[in-house]
Amino acid sequence: MDQVNADQQIYYPDSNRIGYFSILFEVLHDGARRPMLNALFGLCIPIKTEADESGRGTKYYCHSELFDELREGEEIPKYRIEACPAGQGPLADPVLEARRKDNAGWSFAAVRNTIVRVPPAQMGIAIRKPGQLH
Repeated sequence: MDQVNADQQIYYPDSNRIGYFSILFEVLHDGARRPMLNALFGLCIPIKTEADESGRGTKYYCHSELFDELREGEEIPKYRIEACPAGQGPLADPVLEARRKDNAGWSFAAVRNTIVRVPPAQMGIAIRKPGQLH
């Protein structure tokens, strides 16, 4: 059984393939996209939902074979879900095609967002005009 402690940390003992993704409200409420969403959630087990930071959608924390295995101590990563109707050819990226999972006539692949940490700006940086050496 899933457990959530007071700090909102998620423990899912049966698997370490956990990630989260966001879906915009306009997609959730678009009846034409319902078959695609049903197929996606057929591949995911939601364990927590919350409002997206943008205020324009819902964030879903899920267990899914679409996600990479977590390493010990790693934060739950954010993913972008790529989808296309099954049989419409491969996904655009060969790496995604290799990770593709099919369900209910749809193909899905999860792209892990890469976080680039930029060091804070240092004080004392001089701005020079083009061609100026000193």
